[in-house]
Formats: sequence, C-alpha cells, structure tokens
Amino acid sequence: DFSVGPVRHRGALSGVATAANLRPVFDDATGRVVQVPAEGLVLGTRLAEKLGVGRGDKVWVHILEGRRPSVQMPVADLFETYIGMPAYVDFEALHRVLKEGPRVEYISLFLDPALEGDFFRELKETPLVSAVVLRRAAVDAFYETLAESMMVFISFFVAFACALGFGVAYNSSRIALSERGRELATLRVLGFSRAEVAYILLGEVGLLTLLALPFGCWLGLVLTQGMAAAFDTELFRVAIFIRPATYGLAMVILLGAVAASAALVRRRIDHLDLVEVLKTRE
Repeated sequence: DFSVGPVRHRGALSGVATAANLRPVFDDATGRVVQVPAEGLVLGTRLAEKLGVGRGDKVWVHILEGRRPSVQMPVADLFETYIGMPAYVDFEALHRVLKEGPRVEYISLFLDPALEGDFFRELKETPLVSAVVLRRAAVDAFYETLAESMMVFISFFVAFACALGFGVAYNSSRIALSERGRELATLRVLGFSRAEVAYILLGEVGLLTLLALPFGCWLGLVLTQGMAAAFDTELFRVAIFIRPATYGLAMVILLGAVAASAALVRRRIDHLDLVEVLKTRE
C-alpha cells in the first residue's frame, strides 16, 4: 500500500534493475525513458495525483507480504502512463526494504531467432518457469482482437457520420427548395440559367457548411475529451491524439456528402415545373 496522510492506495511496487534496457520505464507523453534512481520512487502521474504528491515529497510504502515492513520513501520522478497506476523503485533498494535476498519474477530477453527453438525446449524442462510471453505473439494478438474491434467501431461511426452529414445537408437543401421554389421559378422565367438558379440555392448551403466546419471540429474535440474523461479509470486511460490530417479527412468526407446531396437537389432544380410553381398561390 501507498499512503500520504489519510489518502491510501493499494497497488504494486515493482523493482527495476538500473542497467535494464529491454523493459524500460517509458513516459507516454514525451516518449523519454525514465531512469529509476538508486533511491526513491518513480510514480505514474495518476498515482501521484491520487496521493497528492510531487517530486521530493515523502510517501509511506507498506509491504503486505513477508515481514510486512513499512518505510517512507521520497518521490524521485514522475512519468505519464495510460495503463494502470504503477510505481517503480530500484531493484536493490526494494530488496533492502523487503529485508530479503534477491528474487526475480520475470526476465526480459532478446533472442536470436535461430536459437528460439532450442531455448523454448530448455524452458519446458525448467520447472521454475511458470509462463513465457512472446512480444511478437502479444502484439499480433492485440491486432487480432482489440485493434480489429476498434476498427469495426471506427468504421461504423464513420459510416454513421457520413450518412448523418448527407441527411442533414440534403434535408436543408430540400426545405430551402420547397420554401423558395416560386422565387427560383420566377428567376428561370426571367432568363436565369439552371446553373445560376442552382448556384443561388446551393451556394447558401455550401457557405453555411464551410462556416460550420471549424465549429464542428472544435465540438468534436470537446466531445472526444468528454468521452475520454468518462472512460478514465484506475485501470487505464484513453489518450487523445488527433493529427491535423484527421481533421482534413473529416472535412473532405463531409464536403463529399454535401456535394452528393447538392447533386440530387440540383436534379430537382433542373426539372422544376415552372408552370406549376407559378400557379401556386401564396
């Protein structure tokens, strides 16, 4: 457990070897490798926020196994992570806190692919090894499960957004056409071409669309931040990273939907019955 005054958090304290380079502590926000010092704790920012501490503050660490020692340790550094609420300490310092000899729970290895077969055969004959995790297999499993599910949801939302954008633009154009049909027909009778009449009606829709795009991008960012905050738990957090190209793609898709709806409305304008429209009373 970690405690600062009345605030308490039950979590895991992991020991990291100073020379470890195959399983470093990464700062997800900056991409830097965080060096675990010989003394002091390295905490995730979420855990530090919960405990209300920063660099240089003291944290009580209560070990709940073995001799169950309690020790006060300074916070040496903080790092951003989106998975869990981790805490790291130097491998040797952890052994001193536990007052036990060195113990290892996992080992990270970099293997020559040509020797993997012999290595795994040796592991099968080693009773002290309880599990083996291959990084390549873990990454492949991620893309086969979580990433594939995410793509299904993303595709659904993109298709729904396209249909919604098309429907709103088409409905607005049809309403404008029904309200101004008499005026547009009058312009046709006065000598305006079909293209000029269509430009008057569809130009307004296009202008409103262009003016709405910046507001729509801002509103989308606000909704994304709200959804990310709703999914914020102690287990994981959703990072918000939107590239400028994403906004550009969204604008292109929306403009394409508006153009498709404008093409359908243009056909109705071209086939406008001038006689029937002019006979309609106010």
